[in-house]
Amino acid sequence: MEKTLEISKRRRLLLVPCPYQGHINPMLHLATYLHHNGFSITIAHTFFNSINSNRHPDFTFVHLNDQLPNDLLVSLDVASVLLAINDNCKASLEDILANIVEDVMCVIHDEAMYFCEAVASGFGVRSLVLRTTSIAACISRLVVLQLHAEGRLPLLDQGFNSPKTIKIKGEIRGREVVVLIDGGATHNFIAEEVVKELKISVETMDAYMGLFWEPEA
Repeated sequence: MEKTLEISKRRRLLLVPCPYQGHINPMLHLATYLHHNGFSITIAHTFFNSINSNRHPDFTFVHLNDQLPNDLLVSLDVASVLLAINDNCKASLEDILANIVEDVMCVIHDEAMYFCEAVASGFGVRSLVLRTTSIAACISRLVVLQLHAEGRLPLLDQGFNSPKTIKIKGEIRGREVVVLIDGGATHNFIAEEVVKELKISVETMDAYMGLFWEPEA
């Protein structure tokens, strides 16, 4: 009975989205789903690309102090911005969680906001990662990394330096192509000239969101 009462009190979830297009909306969709299923939602968001809280009256919004200088923002260097956010926002998230830790059941954060895991762990709160990439991108990245670790798949020497990006050689209908596996992408792309040359049929598909929630027994 005591455990049941404790769980019933801790029905608040702290969600931390990545402040970029393609990351904010999936987190808000998740928040809406969870709220409809009885959870109270607090969203911690950066001042950069801040969410309009007036459009989401059912949620509580708190700000993370990103401390991003203007010269960094205008540089359009996404990787540097994300690194700065992860360095600068840790202290403010700790302050936020310290005030509501007794009510928070779980911290759910975008995979790009990786500092959240350490903060949640420090307070003894479980954390979950939301990946906004397609399932194909997630599986492909894991498979390629495993094959490369086993020495069965050499990567191209040239390419991108991002730790979430891998470039390999592939083949489509006998034509050699370069395949870019981007763990941070939200869509799948193919070069238009390859589509035309190989006469590939392209269809627009609706996006679906899946959710698996496993509460404590």
